[in-house]
Amino acid sequence: MGLLLCGGGSRGAMEAGFYRALTEAGVRPDFILGSSIGALNGAYIGGGMAPSELIALWRAFRLRRAISPNWAWLFHPRRRPGFLSLAPLRNWLRRTLPATRFEDLAIPLAVVTTDLEAGRACYWHGQGDLVEPVIASMSLPGIFPPVELDGRLHVDGGITNNAPLDKAHELGARSVYMIECMCAERCPTPLRGWADIVMRSFSIALDSKYRAELKHFHRHIEVHSIRPDLREEVDVLDFRHTGYLIEAAYRQTRARLAARAEPGMS
Repeated sequence: MGLLLCGGGSRGAMEAGFYRALTEAGVRPDFILGSSIGALNGAYIGGGMAPSELIALWRAFRLRRAISPNWAWLFHPRRRPGFLSLAPLRNWLRRTLPATRFEDLAIPLAVVTTDLEAGRACYWHGQGDLVEPVIASMSLPGIFPPVELDGRLHVDGGITNNAPLDKAHELGARSVYMIECMCAERCPTPLRGWADIVMRSFSIALDSKYRAELKHFHRHIEVHSIRPDLREEVDVLDFRHTGYLIEAAYRQTRARLAARAEPGMS
């Protein structure tokens, strides 16, 4: 069984509540696939972190402690384009991750990145440094600079494969569990400004790709997916709603798992 953790920025907090509900229900993954913020959550879960610890990390997280101005790009515009840097987050990961190398993880993890030159998804797993692929998988182009991995530039894994059902199938998964952090439900409030429009468009594109892949792979993989019902639109860079997202995901996942456990339910 695979645990599939997709991207979604601040909405990745839902994966912490989702993980708590799965653990309480006795669901134990054989491997994890993580893209974008899901790669970060996957690194902590794969390292053996308990749900309560992951939730505590999310509740303590502050965006201002994870990013800084990308001075290298500001002074040298042709180098590593992106006006913000994830250098503080990189340092934080090296201090707080239970393991910083793939081979030291308690549960195998594959991290998705996007190779800019080849224009395809890449998967990092097995052996080697864990932190740099995780940072690359979270590096939204235009905002954060690309990360060099094995001599090539990589950016956010969500661009090419936010919900990698194809890779789960390749790895032999018969079933996967996931929560849809980037689902594109109808906006409850009007969109305001260029950032809202860009992020909403990005969400629609990712969700459309996921729906197409779900239709393609549904005969090969049993997908246990939670599509959260949120009372308000939460921007992917708005970390003020972490507690609400965690609790909403936890309650809805518990309810869905309980319903499926009842006789006659599927």
